[in-house]
Amino acid sequence: MQQRASSRGAVSVPRNAILVLALICLIAEITAVVHLMGGTDGAFPHLMYIPIIISAYYFSTNVTIICSAACGLALGPWMPKNVPLSLAQMPMSWMLRMAIFIIIGIICSALFQRVDYQLKEKQHAKSKAIGTCI
Repeated sequence: MQQRASSRGAVSVPRNAILVLALICLIAEITAVVHLMGGTDGAFPHLMYIPIIISAYYFSTNVTIICSAACGLALGPWMPKNVPLSLAQMPMSWMLRMAIFIIIGIICSALFQRVDYQLKEKQHAKSKAIGTCI
């Protein structure tokens, strides 16, 4: 599993495992909440952006894409649109939702990478300035 080496510090392997487990649990919990709240027809599927953004912060773009796809599948073909009426989702609905989750994950990952780059540039410029003052 790739990890994001950043100014926030590299994530260690045991910490990676804990973060992955936490993301899996969070996706499962959100899936249960969406089901208990009546299905994908309401606003509750938007809670899936939370694990997507967390994965974009801590992991690489590839891992974020996998997490985003998992979120889309969790709310995919077997999650009803309306639980009380047992209305199934149209395939286009859950496929579009999964594509949007993946796009949001890629954008968040790119933004976090950009912030990391800018912080490294700032630290590099600062260390250069300190080195020239001595």
